Amino acid sequence: MRLEIFNDTKLIPGAAQLITQTAMDRGLAEDKAGALEVFLKRFISQRMQKADPRFPELVLEVPEAADTSNQLRVMITDKWKPYYLKESDRETICEEIQADHVDFEELLYQGQRLSLIYKISAKDIPSDEPVYERDVLLDKDFTCRQTLNDEEDILKAWHCIYSHYGFNYLHQDLYRMDYFKEIMANGRYVAAVAENKSGQVMGFGALDGHPWFPGLMEMGGLVVNPIARGLGLGDALDDYRIEIGKGLGIRGLFSTPIMPNPASQKLLTRHGYIATGMYFHAGGPASLGGSGDGIHPMDCGFCVYIYDKDLEHVIYVPEECKEFIKDTYDEVGLKYLMADDKAASDPDGKTPDEQAAEAHPEKTTVFYNHEVTQDLLEVKFNEIGQDYRDCVEALPLNSGFNGKNIDAILLFLNMNDPLCQECYEYCRERGFIFTGCVPGGDMDLLIVQYLKYTIDRDYIQAEPNYAEIIDRLYEINGDDMRK
Repeated sequence: MRLEIFNDTKLIPGAAQLITQTAMDRGLAEDKAGALEVFLKRFISQRMQKADPRFPELVLEVPEAADTSNQLRVMITDKWKPYYLKESDRETICEEIQADHVDFEELLYQGQRLSLIYKISAKDIPSDEPVYERDVLLDKDFTCRQTLNDEEDILKAWHCIYSHYGFNYLHQDLYRMDYFKEIMANGRYVAAVAENKSGQVMGFGALDGHPWFPGLMEMGGLVVNPIARGLGLGDALDDYRIEIGKGLGIRGLFSTPIMPNPASQKLLTRHGYIATGMYFHAGGPASLGGSGDGIHPMDCGFCVYIYDKDLEHVIYVPEECKEFIKDTYDEVGLKYLMADDKAASDPDGKTPDEQAAEAHPEKTTVFYNHEVTQDLLEVKFNEIGQDYRDCVEALPLNSGFNGKNIDAILLFLNMNDPLCQECYEYCRERGFIFTGCVPGGDMDLLIVQYLKYTIDRDYIQAEPNYAEIIDRLYEINGDDMRK
């Protein structure tokens, strides 16, 4: 038995009665079925107060029992405002309603599910018709602070994220309480909120450590509740997170603003971020937190904010990219020596050929990350070995990955590796295009991409600094950019 109930209070009594009858048909005692009906009316009424017009339905399901017993399991699934039941909450419910067990599941894009098993009892349903709960801004006096690693504060962050994205937030695992708490506890994830004096969290953002970019953390995930927009919360959270980053012992930050959102590009540029490249087709038409238009693949920029500019970077840059890399590193303010420059200025320096002739590992160290919801395969050649050609050939250039669709391959090459230039040239022969760099971390990376579909230049809403980057990429890649 499966019922979909749209957020209409008139549907509650009939749905509860139908589920009750199903329970009785399966051998549930009449008094238990009556308690079940009361609970369903009460719980669904409460959840409808959290209803969201973007996700109108609540699903009631009574699956067939796994055996011949008279066990009854009622599953209530919705994508309305997030709630969380920790173990003690579930135990309290079991004691209150004399249930054998209560399950609570966080289903990410599918919302959340409460499962009730065996005997159910509940207080009488409130006589008043439920009123939809809508956020109301109580005051405009905001300060920024770090998110506390406890259920109550994380739930506030969830509600802020949900206010804009529902359950379509790109970083879907954040809707898992245990996961959120774990990455906060191990220091990989530093979350921040904008909270007013009334205790309302109306803005959220984070610094996220990325294992592929050592020395850098991603400043992303910015969300402002729609009722609090125009109050400068995005600017305040960017300033706050930049200050937090200074105290974490990292070299800098990076971010990936989406091209359909010029406001995010302007915001980052206003706070000192330097554009260094592009991620074309970084997501499918409906991905990236629901920001897609359902037709075009999603494009993102790449930008950095570097704290530590004293480290000298020795980089091996392909000839056609040299001017782009030089200009980018100069604008960021980094110290660098290209392999040719080092050989010319250092008596003990070696030419690129001499350096490449030195011992290299036989095997390339390859990392993969498949973003299923974005149809994107991310690959990093962390240490480039003598088998780099085989590694490039092994990439699914015209097929799927692990049975899943791939629309784009995003490949990062270690620019501190002497074989970077050779590997880059081979990638270009295989149809990859150059799309930028990741400078300033413990490892300098070159970005190349393989795209299934042609870039729609007219769709990209790029601010001047990103538009200039795109123009230069067209110059470097030539006709390959238009295939």
